[in-house]
Amino acid sequence: IAGSCDATRVEFSEHGRLTTTVKLDIPTSQQRKLLQLRLSTDQPDIVPVLTLPFNVGPSSQPFYADFGVQFTCCRELRFSVGENSPLAVRMFEASGSLGIAGKLWDGGAVLLKYLASQPHDQRASFRAVELGAGTGALGIGCCGLGFGHVVITDLEEVLCQIRANVALNERIGLLRNGQATVADCTWGRTGPDGAFDLILFADCVYDPDFYGDLLSALLGLAKRSQSARVLWAHRHRNPEDYRFFQQMHEHFSSRLIQGVGPRFLVPEPDEQVVALAVAFGADPERVAEAVSGPVRDSADVSVYESVLRSAD
Repeated sequence: IAGSCDATRVEFSEHGRLTTTVKLDIPTSQQRKLLQLRLSTDQPDIVPVLTLPFNVGPSSQPFYADFGVQFTCCRELRFSVGENSPLAVRMFEASGSLGIAGKLWDGGAVLLKYLASQPHDQRASFRAVELGAGTGALGIGCCGLGFGHVVITDLEEVLCQIRANVALNERIGLLRNGQATVADCTWGRTGPDGAFDLILFADCVYDPDFYGDLLSALLGLAKRSQSARVLWAHRHRNPEDYRFFQQMHEHFSSRLIQGVGPRFLVPEPDEQVVALAVAFGADPERVAEAVSGPVRDSADVSVYESVLRSAD
C-alpha cells in the first residue's frame, strides 16, 4: 500500500496538536485486509496520538457492531514502559452519538503516560477505579500496565463505548495481566462497591453544576480505605473551576506531581485565589502571571495527587 505525507507543511496548533493528511492508494485486492498506521516521536514530552476516521461498509459485521453505538474513529495510544514492551491502548470513539463522552481528552492521555513512567512493583495488587471514564482508555491502560483490577465507570449511556473498548483490547491481548470491570456510576448517587488503592479521573472538572457531585463521589470512595490516593489530571477550561479546587482543598491534601499547576482563568484574582493556586503547586513567583490576563484556555495539563485529610 502506497502512502505519502508532506511533513514540511504541518504546524502545531495553539493547544499542541497538529493535523495532516495522508493519501493512500489501496488496490482492490487489498481492501479487505487490516490497515494499521502508527505515529511516533523522539520527543519525550510529546504524546503521539493518531486519529483515524473510518466507515463500515453495509456488508461488514465487525465484532463491535453488537455494542449498539456508532463509532466515528479509532485511536492508538503508545507509551514507553521502562525497559518493557511499549504500552499500546486502542479505542473506538463515538463523539457523534455520545458527545463529549465519546472522545479521548488530553488529560486521560497525560495521566496514563505519567502512570506508565512510574515504577510499580505492587501493580498486581492494585485495585483502581476510574470516574467519568468516557472511552475507558485510562482504566484499560492501567490494566495493560499490570494493575490487578480496574473498575471503569461512567453514566449508563456511555458504558456501551467502554465495553466495546474493553473487548477490543482483550482481543489484542492487552488485558491478560489485569481485570477490567465496567460499572455504572452517577456521581453522588450510585457507584462501585469495595475499597480502592487508586481513584482516577481526568478532564472531569468542566461543568460547575457537577463539582459537588464529583466531590461527593471522591469522598465516598476515599473514606473506604486509609491508603487511598486520588490521581487526577486537569486542563483549565472554565473560569469557575477554581471553586472545585477550593472544595478539594477543604477535604484533601494535594500536591502537584506533573505540570505547572493551577492557571485559573480568573481575570482579576484576589489573594485567596492566588493562595489556592500556590497550595496546589503553582510557582509563587509566577502565580500572578499564571492566573491573570484574559479568560482563555490553558495550554497545559497538570497532574495532582490528593489524599483525604485525617479530620474527614
